[in-house]
Amino acid sequence: MNRAVILAGSNFNEQDNLKKSLQKLQNHGNLIKQSRAIYTVATGAQYQKDFLDQALVVETRLSQAEFTESLKTIERTLGRTLALKQQGLIPIDLDLMVWNGTLLKRDFLENPALRALVQEVELFSNL
Repeated sequence: MNRAVILAGSNFNEQDNLKKSLQKLQNHGNLIKQSRAIYTVATGAQYQKDFLDQALVVETRLSQAEFTESLKTIERTLGRTLALKQQGLIPIDLDLMVWNGTLLKRDFLENPALRALVQEVELFSNL
């Protein structure tokens, strides 16, 4: 079984889209842990609203490539499009941050709020 840590965020119909993404993730693995959901300040002038963010831990039998593709499919299913992104609206953003204990993306470490969310669900001695 593979273990994935995901950062989920939305700035468009936030609570509904986070809830729907959690439901859809269950089709690709077992949601075993989730952080609290908090609003964080959007970085980037293109975004119209702040984001509601949450960290999630999912156990899955999928490979990393298959799981990453499933995240992109969920994003598209929930209405993420280039046109909305250009308007600064993100219905859902699902970023695979950690795969089987290996840190894949480090950018969240610079944002104390996102870092705290990930640390709620996955403790790292090197963070």
